[in-house]
Amino acid sequence: MRELTAIYCRLSKEDGDREESNSIESQRRMLRSFIRDSSDLEFYREYVDDGYTGTNYNRPGFQEMYADAREKRFSCIVVKDLSRLGRNYLETGNYIQQIFPLLGIRFIAVNDGVDTGKPEQQGFNMMLPIRNIFNESYSQDISRKVQSSFKAMQKAGAFCGAYASYGYQKNPADRHKLIVDPYAAVVVRDIYEWYLSGMGQRSIAARLNEKGVLCPSIYKKENGENYRNCNRLESTSYWTYSTVHRVLKNEMYKGAMVQNKTVRRMRGKAKMRPKKEWIIVENTHEAIIEPEKWECVQELLEQRTRVNDFNQNVSIFAGFLKCADCGRAMVKRSRRGKYVYTCGAYSRSGTELCSHHSISHEVLEKIILDDLNTVIASVQDIKTLVEVQRAKGRTKTDLTSKEIELTEEKLQKSGRLKREAYLDYKDGLLGRDEYLEMREDFLKQESFLTEKLEKLKTTEEQGTEALLDSPWIQTLLARQRVDSLDRETIVDFVEKIEVGEKDENREQKITIHYRFSDELKDLFQIVYTDIS
Repeated sequence: MRELTAIYCRLSKEDGDREESNSIESQRRMLRSFIRDSSDLEFYREYVDDGYTGTNYNRPGFQEMYADAREKRFSCIVVKDLSRLGRNYLETGNYIQQIFPLLGIRFIAVNDGVDTGKPEQQGFNMMLPIRNIFNESYSQDISRKVQSSFKAMQKAGAFCGAYASYGYQKNPADRHKLIVDPYAAVVVRDIYEWYLSGMGQRSIAARLNEKGVLCPSIYKKENGENYRNCNRLESTSYWTYSTVHRVLKNEMYKGAMVQNKTVRRMRGKAKMRPKKEWIIVENTHEAIIEPEKWECVQELLEQRTRVNDFNQNVSIFAGFLKCADCGRAMVKRSRRGKYVYTCGAYSRSGTELCSHHSISHEVLEKIILDDLNTVIASVQDIKTLVEVQRAKGRTKTDLTSKEIELTEEKLQKSGRLKREAYLDYKDGLLGRDEYLEMREDFLKQESFLTEKLEKLKTTEEQGTEALLDSPWIQTLLARQRVDSLDRETIVDFVEKIEVGEKDENREQKITIHYRFSDELKDLFQIVYTDIS
């Protein structure tokens, strides 16, 4: 019986796969011919990822093929070579030697001579990891060459970005040049004019929202661009202070090409470069804002920037308060001579975006102060408890050995259950999907237990006293008690404060994320679990 066979083709625009021999059409012709010439294969359908890197598997074509493989819609996958499947040697090896066999999928890489359906290739193939490592190294080398080429183009003033700044479009005749987007350019000019006339940035955002003007990220999506602003919260689809501020600061609008602002490592997140490393080339495209007017706006922005004064202008909680529902920063407002904090989204745009989440400064200060003193008292109690146990002759092994023993037993049990599930699957007592789901649960449990065991063993070696020597714990012990909050205390101890909305009983949830949370959690777990 002939096996239903899926064809997978991939072409990346970034890792050097540009030669004609690797084109999608070339791969398609080759693989269809291969299936026609094979007596045991029958074409099912093809899956294509055109323009997707091979360094990860988050590709729509591959994910669709993987979903169909789990549904058992075919039993064989054919690719031109291993690099078409992927260039991450660990993930590629895992799919070929672990996942595909469990799904009952035969895998063929034609040019590399790989066919897991052949008896001599079943099990471990020593050449697979070597080839996959070579493919990933090749991708990294090509990536460096592409980056070097991009930088040369940027220095020449050519646009090399994925998306043009709001107000511009890529020139259809030359994607490395920018042309003005007539509609968005009008909005940009309005923003500059309004700001020069004395309107504040929040007021400008409010006016744009009132007029129904789409914010830049939504406008680009409405125009068919697959755009995603990583600085924008998912729930935000409107103009904000920060959006207006970025428009007012963008040098692109005076006709200068500004690039190389971020750096991204392979499979990593983009990070902002220092401004001195940016590549700025003047007069590369039509200016939306006259250079003199742009410079005037920069001077105004500088003049209106308030100098931080912890006693007058800046709340002690500034930058730390977040709305628990929409994630926006809380803003300070004066109400009948007292300060209150409300959700920034609500404050700027009303109930269409969020609710007020209001809390007074005095109430919030008391909550934080009481909670911080409770934490400090708890640490003092732990120190006393450890000293008592030490006086009784308890050793550091006594404090953690029981928990280590129990954790090791749980790990062994999880491994045993996982093996038994596999045997039940091989004997036909469990379906494939049931087994894969159980296996995933066991792997997650083992990962959690292994991490816990490592922490416990580290504690056993160092002793609970070592945890008490943590800089954070020592700082808390030294404070004894906090009588009043100031900006310095908040900066030192708090990472984030989330303010919830009041419920029907007028109760409000406040969540405090401390900078020392991990150390405190470990200390509490070890001491109160093992000493009790």
